[in-house]
Amino acid sequence: MRREIVQHLLDCENVSAPRNERGEVTKNFTEQDTARLHDAQKKLREFGTQMIAFVQTDAVATNLIRQLWRYDPTKASQSLMGLSYDLAVYGPERARHRKNILDALRIKASP
Repeated sequence: MRREIVQHLLDCENVSAPRNERGEVTKNFTEQDTARLHDAQKKLREFGTQMIAFVQTDAVATNLIRQLWRYDPTKASQSLMGLSYDLAVYGPERARHRKNILDALRIKASP
């Protein structure tokens, strides 16, 4: 799942948002952009709910992952859900959630 999350995060980097944090509307935002945004948000929520379900139902594996690899699946799931909502707005929250996901899963950010 970690690899799939990274792949999707890379794909989400160029998803357009219909507005910025001040509420200003993005110019030239098309129906195709809307469809792509909704697809990206849906996939982020799916990853988030899968991770939440994993944390809540498999305590032994979650603890092993935390101890052996130092991943934080709880933080990752929260930020996946947060990014799914904040993807629709250009601003610092998009970047913060992305950074939290990468940190929680111990993934180096791409240059």
